[in-house]
Amino acid sequence: MSDNAKALTFAFATICIVMAARLSFGQADGTHPGAAAQSGDASAAAMVFDVVSVKPIDTGGKRMPGFRYMPDGIQADATTVSTMVWNAYGGVMQLPTDDSVIGLPDWTKTDYYDVEAKMSAEQTAEFAKLSMDEKGQRMEALLRSLLADRFKMKAHRELKQVPDYELVVAKGGPKMKEGIDPNGPKDKDGKPMSGPLTVMRGIGSFQLQGETMRDLATFLEQPFVGAGRIVKDKTGLTEKYSFTLSFAPVQGARLGPPGEVGAPTPAAADDSLPSIFTAVQEQLGLKLQPGTGMIDTLVIDHVERPSEN
Repeated sequence: MSDNAKALTFAFATICIVMAARLSFGQADGTHPGAAAQSGDASAAAMVFDVVSVKPIDTGGKRMPGFRYMPDGIQADATTVSTMVWNAYGGVMQLPTDDSVIGLPDWTKTDYYDVEAKMSAEQTAEFAKLSMDEKGQRMEALLRSLLADRFKMKAHRELKQVPDYELVVAKGGPKMKEGIDPNGPKDKDGKPMSGPLTVMRGIGSFQLQGETMRDLATFLEQPFVGAGRIVKDKTGLTEKYSFTLSFAPVQGARLGPPGEVGAPTPAAADDSLPSIFTAVQEQLGLKLQPGTGMIDTLVIDHVERPSEN
């Protein structure tokens, strides 16, 4: 496999993992996983990591960034404040575009840190008993408290009107097959999988199985796809569909927060592949048309370089 293919496969897998994690934490309706802590849940809001180490580093351009949730805390290598903010406030499902975060200074995207944060033994034991939804809330609340303590960060939520895209039916009607494709992805018993499911078949080629139009809109929002905006389903179509979509993934698609500097990025696919806008219209019988909408932005009121360990 070529380096470009490996990079794009990694990008797609990374984003899918983030999406799956966010949905497993109960965010399909758009609610923020840390909403309880933000709205005054004293037990969650008061929690802090037992031990925190934040070390400024010079990557020399040779270290890959990494951010991992551990059973007892967080391990982040060559990470930035931007990445930590992104993880603390919902990731790609809550902060999907460049418009989602306002007020982060440039250094929060270019200064790198090794960060290790651990819960106490008592906290870890309690954490292990939580549901996936509760673990998501707890870890984000802990990370927000770390940002407040070590980076003196203050932030608030604010609605903002931004450009978006509306997914509508194109002239001539939809070209997708309703229901589950019997020749689509199979489970371990050889039966067609019911979906919703997205399988990467090659650079720029994706097979989507049992997808609603809301599922498709969420897929089209992902950074590597190239729309670059929130996508709203305005098709009026209520069935599930199975189809293949081939397009040129955007060059420079991010694997982390909007505007992040130094994140690994896939190169563009074959120039002979169409843009996502052309592909959606010609292959699916749908259309992405410009619109406007309100999004819940995160506004950074204050942040500063970290205090010493």
